[in-house]
Amino acid sequence: MDANIMICTAILQSLSGDFGKDYPVNRLTKCIKIAGSVENCHKAIACLNQMSLISVVTTTCFKTGESVSYPVLKENVHKLVERHGAINILSTR
Repeated sequence: MDANIMICTAILQSLSGDFGKDYPVNRLTKCIKIAGSVENCHKAIACLNQMSLISVVTTTCFKTGESVSYPVLKENVHKLVERHGAINILSTR
C-alpha cells in the first residue's frame, strides 16, 4: 500500500462520520487537511478507491466551469465502518 494506513483510516472515518451531511468541496478540503498535503490526499484516496471503499466522482463547478473531483463512500461502506471501525475494514482488505 502506497498511502499511509493512518491517513487512509482517518479519511475513511471522516467520510463515514459526515455521511450525507457535508458538501463535496468541504469533503475534499477536509481530506487534504487530514492528509497534510494534496499529494498525500491523492495517494490515500487512490488507495481507498482501489480497495473499493470509495468512488471518485467528477463534476463541473457551475461558477468557474472547472472540473472538481471528490470522494464518495461506496454503497454499504458507511454501515461497515459503523459496525467494525475503519481500521478493521482496512486491515482486512
